[in-house]
Amino acid sequence: MKKIILGLSLFLFATGMYAQNVLIKGHIRNLDGYVKIIRFNGEKNAASDSVLLNSANPDFMMKIDAETPEIAYLEIGKNKAMPFFLAPDEMYLISGDNATPKKITIKGSSAQNSYYELQKRLSVFDNEMAELDEEHDRLTKANKKDEAKTLEQKYDEIYERREAEQEKFVKENTDNLAGLYILVRGGVQYSLPLETLEGLTTDFQKHFPGNQTVQKLAERVDVLKTVAIGQVAPDFEAPNPAGEMIKFSAFAKGKYVVLEFWASWCGYCRRENPNFLKVYNKYKPYGFDMISVSLDKTKDAWIKGIKDDKLPWMQVSELKFWQGEISQKYGVASIPTCWLIGTDGTIIARDLKGDALDAKLAEIYKVKK
Repeated sequence: MKKIILGLSLFLFATGMYAQNVLIKGHIRNLDGYVKIIRFNGEKNAASDSVLLNSANPDFMMKIDAETPEIAYLEIGKNKAMPFFLAPDEMYLISGDNATPKKITIKGSSAQNSYYELQKRLSVFDNEMAELDEEHDRLTKANKKDEAKTLEQKYDEIYERREAEQEKFVKENTDNLAGLYILVRGGVQYSLPLETLEGLTTDFQKHFPGNQTVQKLAERVDVLKTVAIGQVAPDFEAPNPAGEMIKFSAFAKGKYVVLEFWASWCGYCRRENPNFLKVYNKYKPYGFDMISVSLDKTKDAWIKGIKDDKLPWMQVSELKFWQGEISQKYGVASIPTCWLIGTDGTIIARDLKGDALDAKLAEIYKVKK
């Protein structure tokens, strides 16, 4: 019950100096289709190597080039692709049954082994959260809101323990592609303080020089530094629902303002809107204001979300999904996310929501909670 996180296409490639063969042997039962190794060419995913299997011939062998240790994906038939950590001069054994894709195994590199060990530990948390999800749905349908709210708190507690397990794994595996994968694909990078993320990125750069996944991380760190606490909030201009261009610096001048990023399709954002509305109504008389930047793709969906949630504050959108210039300028890779900006345009807090935002504004305006 946390955040929507930006998809995998930003972080999946590595390059190096000298190509070396990698041998992949496999035995996949009940598959009439392709086994594909999916790599990233710098702009989009591409199936660079594949082999066609049928049920009568489940064995296969592939030889591919891996220039340096590389994060790739293994796609078997129509099943969800799984992370595949390629390393030069390694041999990999892939085995399993297409009818039970979750039991398909990849044996070979130490990174692959480390990844599987982590997944075993994470599955304990995942199973607990799945059970809570089912119970939450039952309570919601029965209109037992208080009990459902209690389950949400338990869910968040388990989620935080899961995050801590992943964070520990990343910090202990900066010389391991599995650690890099969990940092960028496990969502760990979004919960870390900027200083910690920068330090981990530096460590990965030492172990994987030239790796484009790490380069993307370094670029993201550079962007995040420009929107860190103490920096002047970058200016932007975007249309409101009426098509009028709103310049952020002019809108926010002389006010404490929350700049929020959301989307009508984001369930987490929609659940957070009532909390923002409560804070907005409470502190608006003191001069507080808000502006929300939507990552919606269509104007109709965006406006319907505003109306359905009864949002009275300023709304703007480029209607460019994750590719909007504003969201890229602020390094937005998960929503909902927000910045609290002071009267002089300086960023004074990040991702304060609900009670935490209420407490900060009560301190600013000297209002008793």
